[in-house]
Amino acid sequence: MEPPISVIVSMYNIEKYIEECIISLVKQTLEGIEIILVDDGSKDHTLQIAQRYEKEYPNIRVITKKNGGLSSARNAGLDIARGQYVAFVDGDDYVLSNMYELMYASAVKYNSDMVMIGHMRLLEDGTRTIDREMTHQKIFTQTQVIRKKDNIIEDVLGQMIGMPPEAELDVELNMCVWRNIYRRKILDENSIRFLSERQYISEDIMFHLEVLPLLDCISTVCEATYVYRFNQNSLTKTYRPERFQKECFLYNAVYKRMEELGLEDGFQQRFDRTFIGRVRNCILSEIYTKQQMSLHQRKENIKQILNNEIVRKVIKEYPIQRMNLKLKVFTIMMKKRQINALVLLGYLYQRRFSRK
Repeated sequence: MEPPISVIVSMYNIEKYIEECIISLVKQTLEGIEIILVDDGSKDHTLQIAQRYEKEYPNIRVITKKNGGLSSARNAGLDIARGQYVAFVDGDDYVLSNMYELMYASAVKYNSDMVMIGHMRLLEDGTRTIDREMTHQKIFTQTQVIRKKDNIIEDVLGQMIGMPPEAELDVELNMCVWRNIYRRKILDENSIRFLSERQYISEDIMFHLEVLPLLDCISTVCEATYVYRFNQNSLTKTYRPERFQKECFLYNAVYKRMEELGLEDGFQQRFDRTFIGRVRNCILSEIYTKQQMSLHQRKENIKQILNNEIVRKVIKEYPIQRMNLKLKVFTIMMKKRQINALVLLGYLYQRRFSRK
């Protein structure tokens, strides 16, 4: 019998968290789900913990593979999934016990190709906060059904790609796949799989650019049931000097795909806003990194970012004057290549954030 949902869990060196994740899945109130635990070459005890649960629960399948990254782990799970729908969970997160029952009920009621649900952030001090989307994003104010493809492109994909200059945030609708379920038949029949995050840095937006134009119906559930482990100091702990080049690669890839879909005119400014925000984060990661690096070297790295041809073109053409004051000031400094001012602003923002 076809399981209602196959839940694919990607795992890599998360022995500290994986048990909580697995327990949250075996306690789901939706009966008959398939749980696929994909170990991506862990070097700790993650695999052993997963195998222990596989012996205890017949609906758990554990597969192992050489380390290839998050996308390759998800693809390995997709290749063997048998569910009517598929879901993705990062192994260091967990879900509330009724999450998939709520989502599957919505899928059945509306014959949905995709169902979206809200999420919470789990902070390092153990507190959980409902994500901003649940209180500010109209799509979650009540159960909503989006049936026409044009509406799906505008109301969902558009808000994943980016927002107008006046908006408070660069992106209004979180593009992560872990808060959704997808009809597996659509993915398989169209050979849709994840592109490597090691190349594209944001594999989820590329995935949605492939999937969303194929869908006839998306429904939403106004509950925050996915618990995302949030590290507010990630800019200092995940510094990667190659990140900026990957952002430029992603920028070109997204525009190529939007051109294929005929969306480049309507969505160009939206994604330019997102790209500016992602470049801003690259600059902040240079400022905040705890790696041993001189201030001079950090400034040189920021200079290289600001001199990039794509960055210069996007910022030159973007209507910065329409942005809110905080983002406007930072973006003007980027445009004028005022590196010392950017470093100072970065430290001021960090101090203000740390006091909240």
